[in-house]
Amino acid sequence: MIDVITHKPIEVSTDGGAGPYLIVPFEQLHKITALLDSDRVSYSVDEEVLSVGDEPEVAFINLDEETDAMRVQRLLDSVP
Repeated sequence: MIDVITHKPIEVSTDGGAGPYLIVPFEQLHKITALLDSDRVSYSVDEEVLSVGDEPEVAFINLDEETDAMRVQRLLDSVP
């Protein structure tokens, strides 16, 4: 799946001490959560969205620590 802001593929992040997560354009949040729901991926969405300067808002999706990040990445990559 392509990020409408950066025009690059959306990637699962695994850096830092937190579990895997996604940073996604707010306007794509519903489409991405629907995709995760359809594949029964466990996640939570931060209640707040973030916007830096005049940039579009982004949302944070935290995947369960037990989630296979590569599986989610393949799921995202399967959507044009």
